[in-house]
Amino acid sequence: MNLTTATITQSIHRAILLSQGLMFDSAWGVNLTTGKITIFKGTSFAARDISFDEYYETPANITIAGLTEITFAPLTGQPQNIGTITITAPDNDPREININARGMVDY
Repeated sequence: MNLTTATITQSIHRAILLSQGLMFDSAWGVNLTTGKITIFKGTSFAARDISFDEYYETPANITIAGLTEITFAPLTGQPQNIGTITITAPDNDPREININARGMVDY
């Protein structure tokens, strides 16, 4: 579960940096589902350019709930969604990652 928490956090930081750096003049984001973390180019996961997707697998027995899609504004890196991501393994206490209005990630 520590590895999944770290991978999600690093993916969020990467999406922020890509947005701040105006990589391909676009917003970037992260989509979280059970079994997969996707860094994507675009203002939403549904409207993304799939040719830029970066995938990271997570164990299927770890559940991700709460905030499951976060996009970041170009140049500022400000999150368009804020809230808490809850990560739960069958035998562990849940972990939480909080995203605030400034894009700060706290876990």
